Amino acid sequence: MENLRHLPLELPQLTPGSRSSWHLYPVCVRKGGSTRDRVMARLRQAGIQANPHYLPVPRFRFYQNRRLRPYLSCPVAAEFAAREISLPIFPGLKSFEQSKVIREIGKWTDS
Repeated sequence: MENLRHLPLELPQLTPGSRSSWHLYPVCVRKGGSTRDRVMARLRQAGIQANPHYLPVPRFRFYQNRRLRPYLSCPVAAEFAAREISLPIFPGLKSFEQSKVIREIGKWTDS
């Protein structure tokens, strides 16, 4: 995580007294810089699987097929979803692979 701090990303934060299983590592591309989709496309070109993970409830087909949609405004969730990327994280992720992810993000973000 320390090596990501110099990049224009908002990193996950734990509140005091909390713990995480770190089964996902969601970061947000900072506003005003590169777009999430552009960063993800470049990462994929480099062979790195990075995906959006969180979708606001109104985007689920279940809700879109109902007339409830106008009542389900979630602007903060929509803004988060537009900037979030889940970076690769798993027990077998090697140090050189982590470095590659960091290096590639640095190439494609506006520092």
